Amino acid sequence: MNTPAETHEVGIVAVRADGSTIDARDLLDYLDSVRIAGGVIDGARLGQPEVHTVRLALDADELVLRSDDLPPSLPWQGLVRSLVHRFDTVALVDDGVVDRDGRHHTGGDLPEELDELMGTVWEAETHSLPLTLVHVVRTDPDLGGEAQSIANRGDATVEVAEVDGFTLIHDTLSTDPGVVVDVTLRSQLPAVSFSREGDGRGAIIRVRHGGRTVVCHVDRGVPPELTTGLHDPETRALLRGEVTLWFPSRRRRFDDALVARLKAAGTGEKSFAADVADAVGVPLSAALWLEEEAPPPAVTVVGPLSKREMLARGLRGAAGDLRTELSREEITKGPLGGLRRFLIEHPGACFVYGLTELALAVVFLTVAADWGLWAPIRWVVAIYFAVDGLFSLGVAAVTWRGRVRA
Repeated sequence: MNTPAETHEVGIVAVRADGSTIDARDLLDYLDSVRIAGGVIDGARLGQPEVHTVRLALDADELVLRSDDLPPSLPWQGLVRSLVHRFDTVALVDDGVVDRDGRHHTGGDLPEELDELMGTVWEAETHSLPLTLVHVVRTDPDLGGEAQSIANRGDATVEVAEVDGFTLIHDTLSTDPGVVVDVTLRSQLPAVSFSREGDGRGAIIRVRHGGRTVVCHVDRGVPPELTTGLHDPETRALLRGEVTLWFPSRRRRFDDALVARLKAAGTGEKSFAADVADAVGVPLSAALWLEEEAPPPAVTVVGPLSKREMLARGLRGAAGDLRTELSREEITKGPLGGLRRFLIEHPGACFVYGLTELALAVVFLTVAADWGLWAPIRWVVAIYFAVDGLFSLGVAAVTWRGRVRA
């Protein structure tokens, strides 16, 4: 078997001149019959059933490799002409269109009939493939709400599970795989968003690596069905396509060992997602859930909130934050902790103290203009008394309210 140098893809319009449909299996059988080292991707697997993709293995001279032991002799352009003649259709190549007679046309000189056909192909509806995402973040008790945010945005339900200290979110709503990973904090790392769209697989990774936070997009495209007579492992691997990695930052990348592990994802006994999960250090349950093989135990369904519920939750959150700020532990910290403890225990005194501070603030604001260069200092002191005075009045009100309820 000759050594492959590269692959080349050609689009075959899946409609003959008589209007009949060309099956991707027929293309593959033809390539097998003429001993071609290649493969076919059914257009339906890419969401474009009107065009099948033929992927060919070429040598350094751009000759099509054969699946038997004979040396290559046919340029890929010659094979394209054979395909359009055999199936009475047209082909899409890099810089134009090859018609049924094997003539090459660029985009600007298409005959009227061919132009109409291509217009129909381009205008054909692209069928969206079902997208499934599984987001994985390390569980932080002080954070959360990612699942609720996704449910609210999609106005539908998502599923959530807790596995080995990680939060897993099964999401069939979002169109952006990075919707969760992009907003994770350091305490939630490592974080991964796995995606499954048709036969394609992908993952967006955000981890701490070498003292830095690194983001990496890992993708494995849709592999073609290969000709049955092709047995050379190197050529088969080249035609199936490798896993691609993309780092948004040139300076923040993984080391060579981790890059090699990610590029080999899905090439062994495990699935793509399982290999990525193992390399990054997140639960294997995420990979199984992505493939719908086995959901994790204790799955919780999270539905969208109504506008009234979202408003009420926001108000409760703000009130909780205020209670935290006004809590005894927070207020009594620092050098004036003893005074603050006394004021909390005596809300009447705290109220008078707050009014006194406000009065001092008014005094300083009134006389500040007469102090020349010292006026800015007086303004600062006045603002401090005003803020602390209002805070003291708030503490008094909260303490009184708590005693009344008790």
